[in-house]
Amino acid sequence: MAVQALAHLSVSGDLAALLCEFLRQRGDLNNPLYSRLLRFDANKRLTFTQWWQALDELQRIYPDLPVSVLVGESVKASHLGVIGYLTQACHNVLEAFQRFERYQRLLHDGDKARLVVDGDTVGLVWSRDYEASTQISDEVFIVGMMTFIRSMTGREDLNAVRADFFWQESSNTSALVAALAGDVCFEKEANALWLPLSALQLPVKQFDFALRGLLEQQAEGLLSGLNRDEDFIHAFHTELLRALQNSDPKVGRVAKALAMSERTLVRRLEEQGTNFREALLQLRLQLACQYLSEQRLTLTEIALLLGYSEQAAFARTFRKLTGQTPRTYQQDAIRRRRQ
Repeated sequence: MAVQALAHLSVSGDLAALLCEFLRQRGDLNNPLYSRLLRFDANKRLTFTQWWQALDELQRIYPDLPVSVLVGESVKASHLGVIGYLTQACHNVLEAFQRFERYQRLLHDGDKARLVVDGDTVGLVWSRDYEASTQISDEVFIVGMMTFIRSMTGREDLNAVRADFFWQESSNTSALVAALAGDVCFEKEANALWLPLSALQLPVKQFDFALRGLLEQQAEGLLSGLNRDEDFIHAFHTELLRALQNSDPKVGRVAKALAMSERTLVRRLEEQGTNFREALLQLRLQLACQYLSEQRLTLTEIALLLGYSEQAAFARTFRKLTGQTPRTYQQDAIRRRRQ
């Protein structure tokens, strides 16, 4: 399968509440990030870009803390939406993992986890069908998964056998090992969380057969709605890319290509937790990173292809979004490729 972009895909809006919880635990309620996070609607989605930017900002605010680990250790059912409450109502960990496999898209788009049994261990292993997320985000999800499994079983003594990460070794390694109480391996083919096979039979302490049925019905309805949204998002980004290639990335042109009014397009984008300007910015950033990594075009050519009037404007925007100049990003890409 071709590699696909995550930037315009989304995660559950409930995850904004997780980051708010992290800030509340530190009494940092006057932080501007906290105010922005409070404005996110849990019933809407965050784009991956919004999620990544919020995590990066947290790490900048607390440079000496292993933010990914501490955020992951703050995870509760309420931060996972319907999928959190549904898995919490299952009979045992096996049932919970099966429900997570089916409904995980309610938590995040992109790569999907599947249940894998290997000897006396069982793992949730994520696919590699999409471009990479960010290291801090992947660490949050792995630690958060372990935290939630311990919480729903009431087994705080449950340890991971191993956690695998696609990334190179993190500065948070010692904190990850402490949080997971298991081995942590880097530069693996895929992200994964491995547990003892016997963990599948651990009972879930809040098992509720009737509630599980009701929540599963709700999850099916929400999943169906996400599938319809995915069709819209794919069509929108296809037309936005065409508009950008034709040097006419305007909301009216894209709306016309989608056979809808500008007002309808604006509303549909708002339902996805974004807007036209933000979507265009994300697409330009995605393409810029791709062009810079390929090293076939000059910076001036890249700026023109992305619709910037001059290279300086492109460089300013790129640095504001990534914290790096285009040249530095390109040099890092070359260095990563040689490693």
